[in-house]
Amino acid sequence: MIQVRRLSLLTTLLAAVAPAPSSADAGVAQGGPAARTAVLLFSNFSGTSRAPATVMPLVYRELEARGVPHLSHITLRPILRQHRIRTVRGITGPEANLLREGSQVELLLLGSCDVFLDAENPEVAISARLVDTETMRVVSAQSVAATGEDDAGLFSVGRITSLDELAGRVVARLVDDLELSFQRPQRDPSEAPLPTVAIVPLDNTSKARGAGEVVSSQLLSELLTRGFEVIEPGRVNDLFLRNGRVLRGGVDREMLARMSEAFGMDFVVTGEVETFRVGRGELETAAPSFAFGARLIAADGTLRMSHDEARDGRDSEHLFGLGRRRSLGELSRDSLKRLVRRIVEETEESVAIARRTHGSP
Repeated sequence: MIQVRRLSLLTTLLAAVAPAPSSADAGVAQGGPAARTAVLLFSNFSGTSRAPATVMPLVYRELEARGVPHLSHITLRPILRQHRIRTVRGITGPEANLLREGSQVELLLLGSCDVFLDAENPEVAISARLVDTETMRVVSAQSVAATGEDDAGLFSVGRITSLDELAGRVVARLVDDLELSFQRPQRDPSEAPLPTVAIVPLDNTSKARGAGEVVSSQLLSELLTRGFEVIEPGRVNDLFLRNGRVLRGGVDREMLARMSEAFGMDFVVTGEVETFRVGRGELETAAPSFAFGARLIAADGTLRMSHDEARDGRDSEHLFGLGRRRSLGELSRDSLKRLVRRIVEETEESVAIARRTHGSP
Protein backbone atom coordinates (compact mmCIF):
# COMPACT_ATOMS: atom_id res chain seq x y z
CA MET A 1 0.00 0.00 0.00
CA ILE A 2 2.87 2.38 0.82
CA GLN A 3 4.45 1.77 -2.59
CA VAL A 4 1.12 2.43 -4.37
CA ARG A 5 0.70 5.74 -2.51
CA ARG A 6 4.26 6.78 -3.40
CA LEU A 7 3.74 6.01 -7.05
CA SER A 8 0.45 7.90 -7.05
CA LEU A 9 2.13 10.95 -5.50
CA LEU A 10 4.97 10.73 -8.02
CA THR A 11 2.50 10.63 -10.90
CA THR A 12 0.60 13.64 -9.59
CA LEU A 13 3.68 15.78 -9.01
CA LEU A 14 5.31 15.01 -12.35
CA ALA A 15 2.06 15.50 -14.24
CA ALA A 16 1.79 18.95 -12.70
CA VAL A 17 5.26 20.10 -13.76
CA ALA A 18 5.85 18.14 -16.98
CA PRO A 19 5.61 20.14 -20.21
CA ALA A 20 3.01 18.94 -22.69
CA PRO A 21 4.30 17.49 -25.98
CA SER A 22 4.37 20.02 -28.81
CA SER A 23 4.71 19.99 -32.58
CA ALA A 24 8.46 20.51 -32.05
CA ASP A 25 8.59 16.89 -30.94
CA ALA A 26 8.03 15.81 -34.55
CA GLY A 27 11.57 14.71 -35.24
CA VAL A 28 15.24 14.70 -34.39
CA ALA A 29 17.40 15.46 -37.41
CA GLN A 30 14.41 14.32 -39.53
CA GLY A 31 15.02 10.81 -38.21
CA GLY A 32 11.71 10.37 -36.42
CA PRO A 33 9.95 11.43 -33.23
CA ALA A 34 12.14 12.22 -30.26
CA ALA A 35 11.72 10.21 -27.09
CA ARG A 36 10.56 12.00 -23.97
CA THR A 37 13.72 12.39 -21.89
CA ALA A 38 14.40 13.06 -18.21
CA VAL A 39 17.66 14.96 -17.68
CA LEU A 40 19.47 14.25 -14.41
CA LEU A 41 21.97 16.69 -12.93
CA PHE A 42 25.41 15.85 -14.27
CA SER A 43 27.91 14.63 -11.68
CA ASN A 44 30.75 17.04 -11.07
CA PHE A 45 34.32 15.71 -10.98
CA SER A 46 35.90 18.92 -12.23
CA GLY A 47 36.63 20.45 -8.83
CA THR A 48 34.62 23.62 -9.48
CA SER A 49 30.90 24.29 -8.96
CA ARG A 50 31.01 26.51 -12.01
CA ALA A 51 31.03 23.42 -14.24
CA PRO A 52 27.44 22.12 -13.78
CA ALA A 53 26.12 25.68 -13.42
CA THR A 54 27.50 26.40 -16.90
CA VAL A 55 26.96 23.04 -18.58
CA MET A 56 23.33 22.24 -17.64
CA PRO A 57 21.76 25.33 -19.29
CA LEU A 58 23.82 24.57 -22.41
CA VAL A 59 22.47 21.00 -22.46
CA TYR A 60 18.88 22.28 -22.29
CA ARG A 61 19.57 24.83 -25.03
CA GLU A 62 20.82 22.09 -27.34
CA LEU A 63 17.90 19.76 -26.57
CA GLU A 64 15.38 22.52 -27.22
CA ALA A 65 17.08 23.40 -30.52
CA ARG A 66 16.58 19.80 -31.64
CA GLY A 67 12.98 19.49 -30.48
CA VAL A 68 13.68 16.88 -27.81
CA PRO A 69 10.87 16.91 -25.20
CA HIS A 70 12.50 16.77 -21.79
CA LEU A 71 12.10 17.24 -18.05
CA SER A 72 14.90 19.20 -16.40
CA HIS A 73 16.82 18.13 -13.31
CA ILE A 74 15.25 21.13 -11.53
CA THR A 75 11.76 19.83 -12.34
CA LEU A 76 12.71 16.39 -11.09
CA ARG A 77 14.50 17.56 -7.94
CA PRO A 78 11.53 17.21 -5.49
CA ILE A 79 10.85 13.66 -6.67
CA LEU A 80 14.50 12.63 -6.50
CA ARG A 81 14.76 14.01 -2.97
CA GLN A 82 11.55 12.35 -1.86
CA HIS A 83 12.73 8.94 -2.98
CA ARG A 84 16.39 9.55 -2.08
CA ILE A 85 17.51 8.90 -5.63
CA ARG A 86 21.17 9.82 -6.03
CA THR A 87 22.62 9.55 -9.51
CA VAL A 88 26.36 10.15 -9.04
CA ARG A 89 27.00 6.48 -9.81
CA GLY A 90 24.07 5.91 -12.12
CA ILE A 91 20.47 4.79 -11.84
CA THR A 92 18.82 1.54 -10.77
CA GLY A 93 15.92 -0.28 -12.42
CA PRO A 94 13.37 0.55 -9.68
CA GLU A 95 14.42 4.23 -9.77
CA ALA A 96 14.05 4.37 -13.55
CA ASN A 97 10.68 2.65 -13.23
CA LEU A 98 9.45 5.36 -10.84
CA LEU A 99 10.42 8.06 -13.32
CA ARG A 100 8.92 6.20 -16.30
CA GLU A 101 5.60 5.43 -14.66
CA GLY A 102 5.19 8.92 -13.25
CA SER A 103 6.22 11.02 -16.24
CA GLN A 104 6.07 8.72 -19.28
CA VAL A 105 9.75 9.36 -20.03
CA GLU A 106 11.39 6.83 -22.31
CA LEU A 107 14.99 7.91 -21.85
CA LEU A 108 17.20 9.18 -19.06
CA LEU A 109 20.15 11.46 -19.83
CA LEU A 110 22.92 11.09 -17.27
CA GLY A 111 26.35 12.67 -17.47
CA SER A 112 29.36 14.16 -15.77
CA CYS A 113 31.54 17.27 -15.95
CA ASP A 114 34.98 15.66 -16.07
CA VAL A 115 37.31 18.62 -16.68
CA PHE A 116 36.46 22.32 -16.49
CA LEU A 117 39.67 24.31 -16.42
CA ASP A 118 39.83 28.10 -16.71
CA ALA A 119 43.43 28.76 -17.73
CA GLU A 120 45.52 30.31 -20.49
CA ASN A 121 44.44 27.31 -22.55
CA PRO A 122 40.95 26.48 -21.20
CA GLU A 123 39.85 22.85 -21.19
CA VAL A 124 36.46 21.12 -20.98
CA ALA A 125 35.59 17.41 -20.92
CA ILE A 126 32.04 16.03 -20.57
CA SER A 127 30.60 12.50 -20.67
CA ALA A 128 26.95 11.52 -21.09
CA ARG A 129 24.79 8.47 -21.75
CA LEU A 130 21.17 7.68 -22.60
CA VAL A 131 19.39 4.90 -20.75
CA ASP A 132 16.11 3.27 -21.84
CA THR A 133 13.83 3.47 -18.78
CA GLU A 134 11.96 0.27 -19.65
CA THR A 135 14.84 -2.09 -20.48
CA MET A 136 17.63 -0.27 -18.59
CA ARG A 137 19.73 -0.63 -21.73
CA VAL A 138 22.41 1.99 -22.29
CA VAL A 139 21.46 2.99 -25.84
CA SER A 140 24.20 5.54 -26.43
CA ALA A 141 27.17 7.09 -24.65
CA GLN A 142 29.66 9.76 -25.63
CA SER A 143 32.66 11.54 -24.12
CA VAL A 144 33.82 14.83 -25.64
CA ALA A 145 36.87 16.88 -24.67
CA ALA A 146 38.57 19.96 -26.07
CA THR A 147 40.93 22.81 -25.26
CA GLY A 148 40.93 26.33 -26.59
CA GLU A 149 44.05 25.62 -28.62
CA ASP A 150 42.68 22.61 -30.54
CA ASP A 151 41.48 24.51 -33.62
CA ALA A 152 44.06 27.29 -33.54
CA GLY A 153 45.91 27.91 -36.76
CA LEU A 154 49.09 29.79 -37.56
CA PHE A 155 49.87 32.51 -35.02
CA SER A 156 47.05 31.13 -32.80
CA VAL A 157 44.33 32.34 -35.17
CA GLY A 158 41.03 30.74 -34.09
CA ARG A 159 42.20 30.01 -30.57
CA ILE A 160 39.41 30.05 -27.94
CA THR A 161 40.25 31.85 -24.71
CA SER A 162 36.75 31.90 -23.16
CA LEU A 163 35.87 28.88 -21.01
CA ASP A 164 32.14 29.54 -21.54
CA GLU A 165 32.55 29.58 -25.32
CA LEU A 166 34.56 26.37 -25.24
CA ALA A 167 31.93 24.72 -23.00
CA GLY A 168 29.23 25.68 -25.50
CA ARG A 169 31.12 24.01 -28.32
CA VAL A 170 31.79 20.85 -26.34
CA VAL A 171 28.14 20.49 -25.26
CA ALA A 172 26.97 21.05 -28.85
CA ARG A 173 29.30 18.29 -30.07
CA LEU A 174 28.13 15.99 -27.29
CA VAL A 175 24.44 16.40 -28.13
CA ASP A 176 25.24 16.12 -31.85
CA ASP A 177 26.86 12.75 -31.18
CA LEU A 178 23.84 11.60 -29.15
CA GLU A 179 21.21 13.17 -31.41
CA LEU A 180 19.86 10.20 -33.35
CA SER A 181 19.67 8.18 -30.13
CA PHE A 182 16.98 10.56 -28.84
CA GLN A 183 14.54 8.86 -31.19
CA ARG A 184 12.20 6.49 -29.46
CA PRO A 185 14.21 3.37 -28.55
CA GLN A 186 13.73 0.54 -31.02
CA ARG A 187 15.60 -2.70 -31.51
CA ASP A 188 15.12 -5.55 -33.94
CA PRO A 189 14.50 -8.69 -31.84
CA SER A 190 16.12 -10.77 -34.58
CA GLU A 191 19.50 -9.07 -34.07
CA ALA A 192 22.33 -11.31 -32.91
CA PRO A 193 23.12 -10.97 -29.22
CA LEU A 194 26.06 -8.72 -28.42
CA PRO A 195 28.74 -9.51 -25.85
CA THR A 196 27.75 -7.91 -22.57
CA VAL A 197 30.24 -6.10 -20.36
CA ALA A 198 29.94 -4.83 -16.78
CA ILE A 199 32.37 -2.14 -15.67
CA VAL A 200 33.54 -2.17 -12.08
CA PRO A 201 34.71 1.46 -11.75
CA LEU A 202 38.45 1.83 -11.94
CA ASP A 203 40.19 2.52 -8.65
CA ASN A 204 41.73 5.98 -8.38
CA THR A 205 45.29 6.14 -7.10
CA SER A 206 45.97 9.45 -8.85
CA LYS A 207 45.75 12.88 -7.23
CA ALA A 208 42.75 13.91 -9.34
CA ARG A 209 39.34 13.74 -7.65
CA GLY A 210 36.93 11.37 -9.39
CA ALA A 211 39.46 10.15 -11.96
CA GLY A 212 38.24 6.55 -11.59
CA GLU A 213 34.64 7.53 -12.40
CA VAL A 214 35.72 9.79 -15.27
CA VAL A 215 37.83 7.14 -16.98
CA SER A 216 35.14 4.49 -16.37
CA SER A 217 32.61 6.71 -18.18
CA GLN A 218 34.99 7.18 -21.09
CA LEU A 219 35.55 3.43 -21.20
CA LEU A 220 31.79 2.85 -21.30
CA SER A 221 31.55 5.16 -24.34
CA GLU A 222 34.33 3.34 -26.18
CA LEU A 223 32.91 -0.11 -25.46
CA LEU A 224 29.46 0.90 -26.61
CA THR A 225 30.89 2.46 -29.78
CA ARG A 226 32.61 -0.82 -30.62
CA GLY A 227 29.35 -2.77 -30.34
CA PHE A 228 29.35 -4.13 -26.80
CA GLU A 229 26.32 -4.06 -24.55
CA VAL A 230 27.31 -2.30 -21.31
CA ILE A 231 25.40 -2.73 -18.06
CA GLU A 232 24.14 0.58 -16.62
CA PRO A 233 26.67 1.51 -13.89
CA GLY A 234 23.91 2.29 -11.39
CA ARG A 235 22.76 -1.32 -11.50
CA VAL A 236 26.29 -2.57 -10.82
CA ASN A 237 26.69 -0.10 -7.95
CA ASP A 238 23.36 -1.17 -6.43
CA LEU A 239 24.30 -4.86 -6.57
CA PHE A 240 27.60 -4.20 -4.78
CA LEU A 241 25.89 -2.09 -2.10
CA ARG A 242 23.26 -4.74 -1.44
CA ASN A 243 26.04 -7.28 -0.93
CA GLY A 244 28.09 -5.01 1.33
CA ARG A 245 30.98 -4.79 -1.13
CA VAL A 246 33.22 -1.92 -2.17
CA LEU A 247 32.66 -0.96 -5.80
CA ARG A 248 36.20 -0.11 -6.79
CA GLY A 249 38.94 -1.61 -8.92
CA GLY A 250 38.31 -5.32 -8.45
CA VAL A 251 35.85 -8.17 -8.12
CA ASP A 252 36.00 -11.59 -6.42
CA ARG A 253 34.50 -14.86 -7.63
CA GLU A 254 31.46 -14.59 -5.39
CA MET A 255 30.54 -11.18 -6.79
CA LEU A 256 31.27 -12.39 -10.31
CA ALA A 257 28.72 -15.16 -9.78
CA ARG A 258 26.17 -12.67 -8.42
CA MET A 259 26.80 -10.29 -11.30
CA SER A 260 26.46 -13.07 -13.85
CA GLU A 261 23.17 -14.16 -12.30
CA ALA A 262 21.82 -10.59 -12.14
CA PHE A 263 23.00 -9.27 -15.50
CA GLY A 264 23.93 -12.26 -17.64
CA MET A 265 27.14 -10.45 -18.58
CA ASP A 266 29.98 -12.14 -20.45
CA PHE A 267 32.89 -10.04 -19.19
CA VAL A 268 33.90 -7.59 -16.49
CA VAL A 269 36.39 -4.76 -17.02
CA THR A 270 38.08 -3.07 -14.09
CA GLY A 271 41.47 -1.64 -13.12
CA GLU A 272 43.02 1.53 -11.71
CA VAL A 273 43.89 5.08 -12.77
CA GLU A 274 47.41 5.99 -11.67
CA THR A 275 47.87 9.43 -13.29
CA PHE A 276 45.19 11.83 -14.53
CA ARG A 277 46.72 15.29 -14.85
CA VAL A 278 45.81 18.27 -17.03
CA GLY A 279 48.55 20.18 -18.81
CA ARG A 280 49.42 23.23 -16.73
CA GLY A 281 52.12 25.83 -17.15
CA GLU A 282 53.18 27.71 -20.27
CA LEU A 283 50.93 27.22 -23.29
CA GLU A 284 53.84 26.20 -25.52
CA THR A 285 55.12 23.48 -23.18
CA ALA A 286 52.13 22.27 -21.13
CA ALA A 287 50.95 18.74 -21.81
CA PRO A 288 48.57 16.37 -19.96
CA SER A 289 49.62 12.97 -18.63
CA PHE A 290 47.64 9.77 -18.12
CA ALA A 291 48.48 6.30 -16.81
CA PHE A 292 46.16 3.38 -16.06
CA GLY A 293 45.90 -0.38 -15.84
CA ALA A 294 42.92 -2.54 -16.80
CA ARG A 295 41.85 -6.18 -16.67
CA LEU A 296 39.32 -8.14 -18.69
CA ILE A 297 37.73 -10.95 -16.65
CA ALA A 298 35.38 -13.59 -18.03
CA ALA A 299 32.17 -14.44 -16.17
CA ASP A 300 33.75 -17.69 -14.98
CA GLY A 301 36.57 -15.76 -13.26
CA THR A 302 39.24 -16.34 -15.91
CA LEU A 303 41.61 -13.41 -16.42
CA ARG A 304 41.45 -12.94 -20.18
CA MET A 305 43.68 -9.92 -20.61
CA SER A 306 45.57 -7.19 -18.76
CA HIS A 307 46.66 -3.84 -20.13
CA ASP A 308 48.92 -1.12 -18.74
CA GLU A 309 49.70 2.17 -20.38
CA ALA A 310 51.30 5.51 -19.53
CA ARG A 311 50.95 8.48 -21.88
CA ASP A 312 52.10 12.07 -22.12
CA GLY A 313 50.59 14.65 -24.43
CA ARG A 314 54.00 15.15 -26.04
CA ASP A 315 54.43 11.49 -27.02
CA SER A 316 53.35 12.13 -30.63
CA GLU A 317 54.69 15.66 -30.91
CA HIS A 318 56.49 16.66 -34.09
CA LEU A 319 58.17 19.85 -35.24
CA PHE A 320 56.53 23.09 -34.02
CA GLY A 321 54.35 21.15 -31.58
CA LEU A 322 52.31 19.40 -34.25
CA GLY A 323 50.68 16.19 -33.00
CA ARG A 324 50.84 17.19 -29.34
CA ARG A 325 47.75 16.30 -27.30
CA ARG A 326 46.70 19.27 -25.18
CA SER A 327 43.44 17.82 -23.87
CA LEU A 328 43.56 15.31 -21.02
CA GLY A 329 40.19 13.95 -22.13
CA GLU A 330 41.44 13.26 -25.65
CA LEU A 331 44.68 11.74 -24.35
CA SER A 332 42.84 9.32 -22.05
CA ARG A 333 40.34 8.42 -24.78
CA ASP A 334 43.20 7.58 -27.16
CA SER A 335 44.55 5.16 -24.57
CA LEU A 336 41.13 3.64 -23.95
CA LYS A 337 40.59 3.14 -27.68
CA ARG A 338 43.71 0.97 -27.71
CA LEU A 339 42.45 -0.96 -24.70
CA VAL A 340 39.07 -1.58 -26.33
CA ARG A 341 40.71 -2.71 -29.58
CA ARG A 342 42.54 -5.36 -27.55
CA ILE A 343 39.26 -6.33 -25.83
CA VAL A 344 37.60 -6.70 -29.25
CA GLU A 345 40.41 -9.01 -30.40
CA GLU A 346 40.23 -11.05 -27.19
CA THR A 347 36.46 -11.51 -27.42
CA GLU A 348 36.12 -12.11 -31.17
CA GLU A 349 35.76 -15.86 -30.69
CA SER A 350 32.98 -15.38 -28.12
CA VAL A 351 31.15 -13.03 -30.48
CA ALA A 352 31.47 -15.45 -33.41
CA ILE A 353 30.10 -18.33 -31.36
CA ALA A 354 27.14 -16.22 -30.18
CA ARG A 355 26.32 -15.19 -33.75
CA ARG A 356 26.53 -18.74 -35.09
CA THR A 357 24.28 -19.93 -32.27
CA HIS A 358 21.81 -17.18 -33.07
CA GLY A 359 21.89 -18.03 -36.76
CA SER A 360 23.36 -14.72 -37.90
CA PRO A 361 25.98 -14.49 -40.69
